[in-house]
Amino acid sequence: MGGIICNNCLRLCLGWSVAWCVVTSLGCRAPSTIAFSEPGIRSSQQVLPSLPQVELCSYVSEGHSRASANESSPFKGPALANGDTLSIDEALRFALEYSDIARSLDGDEVVLEQATGYDAPISSETVRQALAAFDTSLDTSFSWNRFEGPPNSFFGPGIDREDRRDEATFATGLSKLWQRGTQTRVGYNPSPGYLFFPGGSTGFNPTHVSAFEVEVRQPLLQGGGLEVNRAPILVAQLQTDQSAWEFKEALLEMVQSVEKAYWELYAARVARRVLEEQSPMIEEVVRVEEANMAADRSVKADVAKARTQLYRLRQRKVGADRVIREKEIQLGSLIGLSAHRRVSLELTTQPPTAPMLFDKYASIERAINNQPLLVQRRIRTRIRELEIRVASNQYLPKLDLQALYRANGLEDDLGNALEMMVEQDFYDWQFGAAFSVPLGRNGPRARLREAELQLAREQAQLREQVRLTVFEITEIHTRIEALYAEYRVAKERENQAKQWLEGAQIRYKNPPPAGRTVNWMVIALNDLLLALQGSSDAAEEAAVLLAEYNTELARLQQVEGNLLGKYNVCLLDEPLTNQVKEQLPAIAIPKQQPAEELPKNEKVDNGGSGRNAFMAVSPEVALDARLGPWWLPAQVEPILEPAPAELELLPQLKPPQANARIKGVSPVKNGEQVGWTVLPPLVSASPVVPTPKVPKAGVVDNPYVTSSISTAVLPSQGGEASSPEPPRH
Repeated sequence: MGGIICNNCLRLCLGWSVAWCVVTSLGCRAPSTIAFSEPGIRSSQQVLPSLPQVELCSYVSEGHSRASANESSPFKGPALANGDTLSIDEALRFALEYSDIARSLDGDEVVLEQATGYDAPISSETVRQALAAFDTSLDTSFSWNRFEGPPNSFFGPGIDREDRRDEATFATGLSKLWQRGTQTRVGYNPSPGYLFFPGGSTGFNPTHVSAFEVEVRQPLLQGGGLEVNRAPILVAQLQTDQSAWEFKEALLEMVQSVEKAYWELYAARVARRVLEEQSPMIEEVVRVEEANMAADRSVKADVAKARTQLYRLRQRKVGADRVIREKEIQLGSLIGLSAHRRVSLELTTQPPTAPMLFDKYASIERAINNQPLLVQRRIRTRIRELEIRVASNQYLPKLDLQALYRANGLEDDLGNALEMMVEQDFYDWQFGAAFSVPLGRNGPRARLREAELQLAREQAQLREQVRLTVFEITEIHTRIEALYAEYRVAKERENQAKQWLEGAQIRYKNPPPAGRTVNWMVIALNDLLLALQGSSDAAEEAAVLLAEYNTELARLQQVEGNLLGKYNVCLLDEPLTNQVKEQLPAIAIPKQQPAEELPKNEKVDNGGSGRNAFMAVSPEVALDARLGPWWLPAQVEPILEPAPAELELLPQLKPPQANARIKGVSPVKNGEQVGWTVLPPLVSASPVVPTPKVPKAGVVDNPYVTSSISTAVLPSQGGEASSPEPPRH
């Protein structure tokens, strides 16, 4: 008997385990639009667009392989020697290749950015965690029980029972949460599945029970609906995109820092070269004055004056060498040069000197479309909107429909019991509803109010960040215009100083005969020394102004968010596509008006009316008025008023065309995608501006895209434009 029992139990366990494994492997789950498959997240109906594969960056190039985190060394870097040439494109490429974390300048110090390329892959795992809520769960349990009571124990008064019995219970099932909040469970759950009374003679002994159950629970109010159940996934995807935009912001800061360090080193080299060119001149002056004093044609003071200028020149050369060394250290730290040895490089890229034509409103439009900080603010605003949707749903009472169907079987043999269960001649069913609501609903009300206030705060911060961006772009435009005007004056001053120096040299070499009252030799000496100092000062200031001018140009493109495109540095997949940008909260910019149509003495409304309207009503009263009766869904709208009517909505720009060019081009090493990749130059293309779309009132409820942040470095087109017209920014 014991062997039969064991065999039956083994057959039961093995059979149902294999059956449920087969069912699970065949995909016993909903035909959901949210599916999870390697290498990423896929959406068959584009309800949740795809999340491309995210790999930690590694770099493979000619003879170089980036070390892992535990193998990295501060002494590894580009194989450059003294005298090697370095263009600004090469400097940028080295900076991207030899750093796992973006570096940037903070004043005169090189610091590491907080955002790294690892953040988005780390954050993307939260998407997988959110999707795990919709995974099918398999649960299986088996237990063998023996009950043996003392003699003369009974069920009730005067009713004897068997003092010993054996029971076995085996249960298995599949449970799943669906996108609309439906909870289903399909399983085999007899209780108990096997019953045996030793020495028993009545009824089936042993008794085999079988039961197949299908249970469904559907929330109608709280917890029901696609939007509230998909919200955690959308929030996780948005947070992944936000991490990618933070990394892109760090890349922009790094590129701007590399360009700034490059131009500052170039200016320091120019100043040092001018001093080196003047060194033979002042040494010749000292030699001539010493010879004149030996011939009694000059006094000791004139020789001391010449020597003072010589030592002054040498001191400036020492100071220039110090500045050059500091700038070389800054640039070397940014591009990843070896830290244990000094490398003096020859800079080959000349700073552009052509004037740039600007359109302030176009710059503002580009910044609002592409600036990572603004996009991050918009993403946070969208996350708060989703949180309000979830809080509004949690404010509703619970009303769930419940249904249960059970097919039963009972025989003295397991096979017969299963056959009876399959025939479904004996079955149970149950249908009902469950309702619950906390009286007062203070908790849900507080959570909804908190979410609403957080949305209001994000909207205010977004609006203020836009205002600060407009002022920053205006300040940069003003500074660029002033720097270029000052540079033109400094360049003309440098040219005139050169002519002055040439004339002073001629007069010093060929002075007129000395008169009785005028010593032309002393006058020529003073004039030559002043010309030397004026020429070096003019050349140094012109070089510094040119470096500041080009640095401000890079800063403007950094604020606009398109500095990476200047050097064809692209992300293999942009953090947000144009489709997703259209779904973020829209940002309005001031509409440019002709000067003659500007109203006089008009008071400007900078958005303060929304804040006043919010403060005019008690927050609790405003919330209660929007919630309405407790049995209806809460209709929550933003607290702050929309932008003024005279503001036009900003059209959304499409992502750079280069993005489509480089997808899937990254080389492969050991089956893994590598990071920075050198690709052929791209053909520049102007962004396409679609027709502006005015969002409907309320919360935008379109899904979002998330993508990886693997990167690629492409060589720039190279060289300056030779067009006679000044380039237009």
